[in-house]
Amino acid sequence: MELNDSCNPLINQLNDTKNITYMISGKTRFRFIKRVINIIIRVTARCQQSFNNTLVSFLEILYAETLRLRAVANEKDIIGQQTNQRCTALEQRTGNGEKRLDQAEKSIRELQSRMDGIVLAMHNNSSIVDRLNDSVSYVSYAQVGEDRILNYILNHIRVEFRPDTVTYLDIGSNNYAHANNTYSLYRQGYRGVLVEANPSLIEQLKLNRPRDVVVNMGIGAESGKKIPFYSLTADGVSSFNKAFVDSVFEERPDLGIEETYQIELITINELIEAHFNECPTVISIDIEGDEYSALSCFDFMKYRPIVFVVEMIPFKRHITIGTKCMDIVELMDKNEYEELAFTGVNSVFVDRNKLDHQQ
Repeated sequence: MELNDSCNPLINQLNDTKNITYMISGKTRFRFIKRVINIIIRVTARCQQSFNNTLVSFLEILYAETLRLRAVANEKDIIGQQTNQRCTALEQRTGNGEKRLDQAEKSIRELQSRMDGIVLAMHNNSSIVDRLNDSVSYVSYAQVGEDRILNYILNHIRVEFRPDTVTYLDIGSNNYAHANNTYSLYRQGYRGVLVEANPSLIEQLKLNRPRDVVVNMGIGAESGKKIPFYSLTADGVSSFNKAFVDSVFEERPDLGIEETYQIELITINELIEAHFNECPTVISIDIEGDEYSALSCFDFMKYRPIVFVVEMIPFKRHITIGTKCMDIVELMDKNEYEELAFTGVNSVFVDRNKLDHQQ
């Protein structure tokens, strides 16, 4: 009998049941299962320990990071508190500085008021006024001494130097004192109206000329209209007149337009009607290229200032001749104003009726 023949029944039985455990005795099978279970328990225990170790390490790292973040937060809080304390101290110092500045400005205004009172008192004593005029006879704040010419003319036609008899309208005031035709009159105790189109100059004019009325408008042929005003990067050349601005750039290519404002216009006639009880004694006009257009709309029949001071030349980098605006001379002559002086920059026109009255 061959081996294959003897194994066939066993092989067929295995194929039918597909289970070899019956071939192992019960006692052996129990031991085998117990051993497998022990192995599984040990492996599971090792994995659990490894997991626990990993979890503990992670929790330790997380705890350390939490402590670090809490320390950073505390440090930020401390820095924030210090910053707030410094800001509070700075605000207190700034507030004290502003209070001191306000007090200084108040003191200046009080001192200026006292000075004005002294000047007004002096006007009641002609001998003191005469000595004062003598002592300041060579002091000038105007561009080329126009204010000294004004004083000479007003003295010559015997206008009484009392604060209520001399007034002025300064059109294109610009700086309150430098190259200003009316500041000398202001220092003598008189008052008037300052017209300046550049908004950036208004506060300084109000601060330094508190007796004067300051008007932030432009002079034009009709009132109520708003047009561009070109504020340049140099003093005294800003204008509504774009052609004039372009001519300035030709002379001074280094300059530019700093700001463009929309400024409301008013005629000279309406300005006088709004701010004067009667015609001002002196009218000064320096509006960078628009002097003729302003004067051409002036009502010479209704208003007769004693003196006009008018800028007569275009902007030039150097002193030039032959650029004087003769159209203005003709216009003033037609309206009975005599050109009494020309300083190279401004002309001083006097009402012929006043001059003739003294002959």
